[in-house]
Amino acid sequence: MKRIVTMSICLFIASSAMAVLTQPIADVATSQQGQLGLSGGFSIESDVTLYGVRGSYGLMDGISVFGGLGLVEINDLDSEVYVQGGGTYQLPVDLPVDLALRGGLGFMSADDYDIMTVNGGALASMAIQEALTIYGFGGLSYSKIEIDYGEWGDDSETETDLALAGGAIFAVTPNMAIYGELAMIDELFISGGLKMTL
Repeated sequence: MKRIVTMSICLFIASSAMAVLTQPIADVATSQQGQLGLSGGFSIESDVTLYGVRGSYGLMDGISVFGGLGLVEINDLDSEVYVQGGGTYQLPVDLPVDLALRGGLGFMSADDYDIMTVNGGALASMAIQEALTIYGFGGLSYSKIEIDYGEWGDDSETETDLALAGGAIFAVTPNMAIYGELAMIDELFISGGLKMTL
């Protein structure tokens, strides 16, 4: 019973931070056909920490897909594996910034609970120097957490939040860059990592 109470408190405190499963954005609004990318990094919120890797592929100019996996640490619970996926579609508009639609899905499953997060919105990016690109994202994030209490039944909670993010990507070499990002999805997320073009 103590385990159930502890898990319930930890999970419902962290439920508002489940958007971490689709974090970070760490992307630009443009893509090239056949381009392969690999990134690794972290996202931190007060109750949740994520470490992961992500691969991306340009299906054609302006359309890319991505997938990733990693570990999620929630309060005092055991670390769990998560998976994520999604894609971007660059809009054919003539603006000072590149603009794309971006959607993502994140999922993790443990013995006693499942968590799913979906987000979608607009992604804008602009190269302000040869080695420096800034980006911003605005949209919505939907999260659902389900807890199995065994003989005591189960429970769930859902939440929909405004999703805002912004960051910068700095090219260290032509094929390697570092990024930093701040996101507000009910809670503040801080992310950073490394990106490579293969």
